[in-house]
Amino acid sequence: PFDKRVHRVMKNRNCTSAEAESYIIKTSSDRAAFIKKYFNEDITDPAHYDLVVNTAILSCEEAADMVKKSFQTKKFYKVQ
Repeated sequence: PFDKRVHRVMKNRNCTSAEAESYIIKTSSDRAAFIKKYFNEDITDPAHYDLVVNTAILSCEEAADMVKKSFQTKKFYKVQ
């Protein structure tokens, strides 16, 4: 959620709410424009993603564990 992103950016960048909102909007816009320009794709298309993790309800450790387990189920992954 946007409000969670604002609070996370405020904490990480030590900035105001308005600065965090501006940073999020600009960064999101820049990322979408980059993907559109160089790959002609829509960054919001869910078909481009194998997994979406909502870090508003999961800790970083839980999210990392979920990503790791999902990666390990891929057929190309071989445990060493």
